[in-house]
Amino acid sequence: MLVGLFFAIVGVFDAADTPEISGDTSALVNGAPITRAEFESAVESWVAGGGQDTPEHRDRILNLLVDEELLIQHALALGVAHTDGQLRSRLSRAAIDHITGDAIAALHEPDDGELRAWYRAHADFFNAQVSFEMQREAVEIEWRRQAAELALARFLRRSRSRAEIEIAEDRR
Repeated sequence: MLVGLFFAIVGVFDAADTPEISGDTSALVNGAPITRAEFESAVESWVAGGGQDTPEHRDRILNLLVDEELLIQHALALGVAHTDGQLRSRLSRAAIDHITGDAIAALHEPDDGELRAWYRAHADFFNAQVSFEMQREAVEIEWRRQAAELALARFLRRSRSRAEIEIAEDRR
């Protein structure tokens, strides 16, 4: 009887620690959800590529998404996101796209009145003299950028000539 009570209590605590799959989740992988939207998008891509929407294909697609999540979790655990330059670049680009996409999605399409008001408020932007001033400023900015680039190159050459640099033999 005590053994049964023990297993009942352990089962209750284990069930409380296990996240439940909600209606908008197709799977959980170590607590990370694969949403129904992700799953349905993958199925739609499969069908758009000429595949059939069958229960077997849906199982296969979900298993592929689970495998992908496991691989991503493993890569994150290894710290690949911090050490792989290309991956870091792609992740930051994805974050920027996400952030700017959210900002753009929050905008509404302006009506004619709003466009006219914006044009009146920014009429100087369309003025030829202002455009010339903007071009002049752009040339100055480019000149400063090139000067900074040259100064940096000189600094690095001078620094390298004074530094002790060791490069590993095995750079694979």
